[in-house]
Amino acid sequence: MPPVYGQSGPASSESAARLAATDTARVRVLLEKSRAILPTNPGEALQYARQSLTLAKTIPQHQKLLPDVYIHLGRALQGQGQLPEAQRYFMMARDLSTRLDLPRPLAHSYRQLALIESQQNNQLDALRLFKLALATQLRLAVNPLTLRDYSNLGFTYQQQGHYAQALQAYLKGLKIGEQHPERSYASHYVNLLSNISALYGTQGNKAKSVFYAKQALAVLQRFPDPKAELTAWAALGAFYANTSQDSLAIQCLKKGLGIAQRLGKAAPPRDVAACYFYLSGLAKGRQDYSAALVYLRQAATHAERAGQPDVHVLVLNETASVYCKQQRFKPAAAAARQALTIARAAGYVKLAGDSYRELAQISAEAGNYADAFRLEQRYHGIKDSLFNVAKLKELANQASQYEIKQKETQISLLQGKAALQRRARNLLIGGIVLVALMGTGTYWRYHLERKARRQLQVKELELAARNHVLTSTEQRLQQSLDEKEVLLKEVHHRVKNNLQVIASRLALQALAHRTQPTVMAALRDGQSWVKSIALIHEMLYQSDDLASVAFQPFLEQLVAQLSRAFAGAGAGEVVCTVHAAGIHLGTSTAVPVGLIINELVSNAFKHAFPGGCNGRVDIFLTSDANGDYCLRVCDDGKGLPPDFSLDNASSLGLRLARSLARQLEGSLGVRPPATGPGTEFYLTFRALPEAALAAA
Repeated sequence: MPPVYGQSGPASSESAARLAATDTARVRVLLEKSRAILPTNPGEALQYARQSLTLAKTIPQHQKLLPDVYIHLGRALQGQGQLPEAQRYFMMARDLSTRLDLPRPLAHSYRQLALIESQQNNQLDALRLFKLALATQLRLAVNPLTLRDYSNLGFTYQQQGHYAQALQAYLKGLKIGEQHPERSYASHYVNLLSNISALYGTQGNKAKSVFYAKQALAVLQRFPDPKAELTAWAALGAFYANTSQDSLAIQCLKKGLGIAQRLGKAAPPRDVAACYFYLSGLAKGRQDYSAALVYLRQAATHAERAGQPDVHVLVLNETASVYCKQQRFKPAAAAARQALTIARAAGYVKLAGDSYRELAQISAEAGNYADAFRLEQRYHGIKDSLFNVAKLKELANQASQYEIKQKETQISLLQGKAALQRRARNLLIGGIVLVALMGTGTYWRYHLERKARRQLQVKELELAARNHVLTSTEQRLQQSLDEKEVLLKEVHHRVKNNLQVIASRLALQALAHRTQPTVMAALRDGQSWVKSIALIHEMLYQSDDLASVAFQPFLEQLVAQLSRAFAGAGAGEVVCTVHAAGIHLGTSTAVPVGLIINELVSNAFKHAFPGGCNGRVDIFLTSDANGDYCLRVCDDGKGLPPDFSLDNASSLGLRLARSLARQLEGSLGVRPPATGPGTEFYLTFRALPEAALAAA
């Protein structure tokens, strides 16, 4: 039972004030203790936060203290994985801060609510809340939290693929940080630099990525902060791991673990878990599954100690994947089920879906195809539910906006009517005065003027009525357009899910024909083509632009998908880089171009790097002022046979690619690269009108 302070019996108002001040100080001490131990001991932090709430409620005039208490209690619950309860306390802090006009705790409550939405993969809600947090924070004097809010906003944009907005937010934060070269700003400044490094890394700009990462480390040399340094090394190691620079990744991650060892229990467990997690991925890529499992056990220990269910679920799902690679299906299924249990309890719907997908893969590898298909359906069902929630929120938002516009229009009309009535009354009074002063001779003139004014009033009312009709019509059309946009997103979503089901069936059929390599290869090719079309529809329903596909993020996801498909025993390390920034194509053009790239990159993985050789594949998609597009897919592999000819190619995939090129009114060609060994396929084409694909 937590102690209750401040119940000391009758006292004077002066002694009561002293007791209240003492109890307020005790609340602050409890909150500070909760904050200090939260990263390493969320359970004890929660106890201190509950004690602070009990004590705060005994203090007269305690209202202004409560938002901070609610926020600390919510953070402690969040650390324990109790997201719904944490969200409730953050909302209480938000509502009370709004009522009392307390911008500092209001910004903090928006920030924490946004983090919960982000953890649950509700990125649109997270973005809205991060914007509110930043807008509220900017009402205060600039402080280190301003940098954190710009970092959070940029990271959320980055997760949605809005790289330009993300970079803009990061750079605004950097500008403020440059004006405050002080220790208190250093860790947030380093975080911004690390995020910019990761952003350029996702776009394949290694030079700028490494530049900003090294800048972050340089700041840490000026303002040593072991915890921030651990975070920076973990982020840099993750970047190198994700770009297949394994030796550099290992160096960075082990430097991070060295710092963690020196910090001991004070090391942020989430960053330590990240270091072990990425080291496990590198070991898995080398097929050193025993080492991968050792790293994953360490990652799971630190994720659990941090009270971070989302990290713990990721680690368990990866553990299941490694066990599956070893054909140890029983522990693989146990790890995936444990991940599913944690994800459900914490309310991580998307991560629960990932666990279902992992279980489906395990069942398929074990030959339980009926269970695999059932679990795959559960995964797609969860993706459906996620989209439906987003759709309902979007429709509700549109409906509320429409109602607000209608009310504004009604208010405007009423104001206009009142103004006309006041004008008429004033004119009448003026007429009476004129009649009294000027007599009968001027009455006739007044009568004529009043008649003209009445006619003017009638015309003004008619004009107002027409404007009202036009405004109402415009609002109905806009609402109809918004509803059709949501429905079109739903169509793209359903098409994508149906294609994913087909791809899953093809994958299961391929596993069932393991003893027939030719049949298995054909089914895998078909699965790859279907998944590339599904990815286009996924990009469309997730985008604000339903008419075109942004090709940089699309191709990044496509090559990542292909890299995973061709990774395995005996495969070399092939780095794929995409150069398609700023290119947007309509669906009629995006589908055939995506299929052509899918075929050319797949062929590079299959044939360009025999015997486990390492290599590189570059994809270039550019446009010129005339609206012509140029696609080049280059590799530095062994090259084509001297007698190779596209006209005589026996591969079904290449024949289909040539057919798709003709559909684009282009011609697929092949040549040696300008420098070095390898092969370069090229295609020049023009964008098709949106009806062209249906007519083809």
